[in-house]
Amino acid sequence: MDSHHCEEVLLHHGIRPTAVRMLVLDAMERFSDTFTLADLEEATDGMDRSSIYRTLTLFVRRHLLHLVEDGSGSAKYLSLIHISEPTR
Repeated sequence: MDSHHCEEVLLHHGIRPTAVRMLVLDAMERFSDTFTLADLEEATDGMDRSSIYRTLTLFVRRHLLHLVEDGSGSAKYLSLIHISEPTR
């Protein structure tokens, strides 16, 4: 996803675009199924875990992500971007 499109998606959801948020959003797009915080940490080349967690929490609140509780005790996330993406 290019940076302009990342900005559009974030703004559409009322989120101020920052470098960290755009990097996390771009990394999320690589997953076609659920993913974990550790998956994103690896996909962002070791970005600070707390920054990723705060971004994921914001994205869940703003309906870019769905938090999946599968009983394993590990939080998983599912991107909702393909559902809520602004039309061009």
